[in-house]
Amino acid sequence: MDKTIERYQGYSYGKLEASQQTPKETQSSHEDFLKLKAKVNVLQRTQRNLLGEDLENLGTMQLDQLERQLDTTLKQTRLRKDQVILDQLYNLHRKLEEMSEGFQSSWEVDHAQPASHFIEPLQCNSALQIGYNNDEANIATSTQNFYSMAGCFDI
Repeated sequence: MDKTIERYQGYSYGKLEASQQTPKETQSSHEDFLKLKAKVNVLQRTQRNLLGEDLENLGTMQLDQLERQLDTTLKQTRLRKDQVILDQLYNLHRKLEEMSEGFQSSWEVDHAQPASHFIEPLQCNSALQIGYNNDEANIATSTQNFYSMAGCFDI
């Protein structure tokens, strides 16, 4: 549309030098000018109609055609908007995955230590006997074993 208007303005407002053009070229230029002028008028009227102006002169068929054109344009606009949103979501998801992988690898590097650091083997006396015993010597040994075993735990 802009191209058509520029050509129209070039013909209507441009300076034509009659000495450089033959009458046949002048006639052809004038015909082009009239065609472009009519095309610009149609485009301007269509633009006004699409904006909801000058609708009173339109018939039912023209209004139906205008409605279909608006519906088609609206669908195309929504599809394009949806595509842009999906592209943005995809990019954000990809960035989130990259950031997550970066955090995961840095956490693994920071926390990669041998298991022996967390778990230390107990050095306890395994001679502890649990149960009922009448013998005082056995009781003393069991009590001693109990206290030595309890020393292994922070009580």
